[in-house]
Amino acid sequence: MKQFLLGLFTVLLVSSQVLAQKGILRGSVIDDASGEALIGATVAIPALQTGTGTDLDGKFNLANLEPGVYTIQVSYVSYVTQTVEGVEIKAGEVTVLNFRMKEEGMGLEEIVVTAEVIRNNENALLTVQRKSSLVLDAISSDQFSKMGDSDAAAAMRRVTGVSVEGGKYVFVRGLGDRYSKTSLNSAEIPGLDPNKNTVQMDLFPTNLIDNIVVYKTFSPELPASFAGGLVNVSTKEFPESFTMQFSGSMGFNTNATLNESFIWHDMGSRHALGFLDQGRMIPSDIRDGVPAFGSVFNDANLAAELDRDTRSIRTPMGFTTNQMPVNHSFSFSMGNQVKVFNSQLGFIGGLSYNRSFEYYDNGETGRFLLPGTVAEERLEPLYLFNDRRGVDNVLWG
Repeated sequence: MKQFLLGLFTVLLVSSQVLAQKGILRGSVIDDASGEALIGATVAIPALQTGTGTDLDGKFNLANLEPGVYTIQVSYVSYVTQTVEGVEIKAGEVTVLNFRMKEEGMGLEEIVVTAEVIRNNENALLTVQRKSSLVLDAISSDQFSKMGDSDAAAAMRRVTGVSVEGGKYVFVRGLGDRYSKTSLNSAEIPGLDPNKNTVQMDLFPTNLIDNIVVYKTFSPELPASFAGGLVNVSTKEFPESFTMQFSGSMGFNTNATLNESFIWHDMGSRHALGFLDQGRMIPSDIRDGVPAFGSVFNDANLAAELDRDTRSIRTPMGFTTNQMPVNHSFSFSMGNQVKVFNSQLGFIGGLSYNRSFEYYDNGETGRFLLPGTVAEERLEPLYLFNDRRGVDNVLWG
């Protein structure tokens, strides 16, 4: 495996050095009216007598181009041919150029249009909302970067009519978890919690998300398994050129942050990273198996073995108090497209880390009995306890 990875790295390194002397032109061709991709559109550079066609996603890629300034021509059946002049191809760099094609009308002459790079922004989502027959809200990657949200759960709090429970579960229009559904790139995905219907939204780092759309009404192309709302998370496509992003945020909890009375238990040096120390592992006596419950509990051997297993747990169960820092989160992502064996290989990856603290000391836990009949409508307390709790949440993505 190591030899394979070393060989692959060598091929990529040699390929990058060879391609560093050439330039690359990438982009997409879409219908200006509908926004749909145009498959098979011709993108040509007449001066170099070279060209290519768009793929199933309307994207094109022209590699190994000599550096210089060229005129780019795009044509498609029944669409107005576009010509962009003065496009500079630089050595070792990727030039991104996107086209919006207009349908050709009868009697129209050729139109020369100078195109600029098109980027996803809030205006695009506002256009979708305005033209849609459904009731929906959306948030884009532009807003993620402006607000400093590191995960999708934090970003969802800014969507109208959406609330987030426990920092991860989405409620739409105030309805419970069972009435909401989550999809990734329009494909339904299950949640990690067997008792929850929605997905933990804090698993998605925002630097890998293009936009999030919340549908509040039904449509035939949407899943029929929601009543409150459907949250669709759209991830970013492979970047046209090398990209690297880093973001971080801090938060203040008035109950927990810098509170010297925060309940704390020393769980080891690796606890801040979300990993278990060796001292907190399940003892070998218990891992090797405990006699099945439901057998003879009055058996002296069984009682002795259960007692021995219980005593093998050496982890201290007491607690102390400690002062907790501010809530903090970080995210990092990187992506690019490279040419491997005459084919384009795109990749994008991300890493996120979040740590937050919660605390209260005025809680109360109780158990009550209903004496007599239901008609009495009176509960008698069986026992009451004061409740004090400190929670340290660590999440990697």
